[in-house]
Amino acid sequence: MKDIFDNINIEFSDEILAAADEAIRMHRRMKLTTDIIFKMFFCGKTPESKECLRRYLSAITNRNITSLTVSNPEILPEMITGKNSRLDINCTFDDGNTADIELQCSKANDCQRNRALFYGAKLTANSVEEGSNYKDMKMSYQVMIVDYKEFKDRNDDDFYTEFVMYSKKKRIVLSECEKIIFIELPKLKKLINSNFDELSPLQFWSILLKYKL
Repeated sequence: MKDIFDNINIEFSDEILAAADEAIRMHRRMKLTTDIIFKMFFCGKTPESKECLRRYLSAITNRNITSLTVSNPEILPEMITGKNSRLDINCTFDDGNTADIELQCSKANDCQRNRALFYGAKLTANSVEEGSNYKDMKMSYQVMIVDYKEFKDRNDDDFYTEFVMYSKKKRIVLSECEKIIFIELPKLKKLINSNFDELSPLQFWSILLKYKL
């Protein structure tokens, strides 16, 4: 993990600096798990911000993403005032595959699993251009980063859960063109004192997001 920040001289965007000034005035600690700070950090105007997003998404998808384009980097005034509650990051990779990242800080009254399914279906529907063949459908990743425990399973340390369409009876995967991924940040708590060299890239970036800023 020694190369995790190689060739990155961290510079923050104007939006993050303004938010930091406001936090100082209000005696508040900035947290990357605050949705607007999360989007400012990964969608800032600087090359470093884009590089952080590229590395985190490479870790999430377990693939080497060489470049990406964010289609909704702007933060609108109504997002800051709370009139628009969706601060997702929608991006396209160099090979045409797409991802949408949502950050949820707490369990809402609505079902986040169905929410992930809904947004993932929209992402997949938009991955096929009109007139093209379905065999040319690109991969789409709906990523839900949650600051609470969504799944209760035997291995409570397993913070990464990936879903594809699958027949339980025949044990057949229908398609891997759409993946829904949940990352449960609190399940990483036991690793926060680990050495960087002991962590996977996904563990490193997720711990940074939750505990180290």
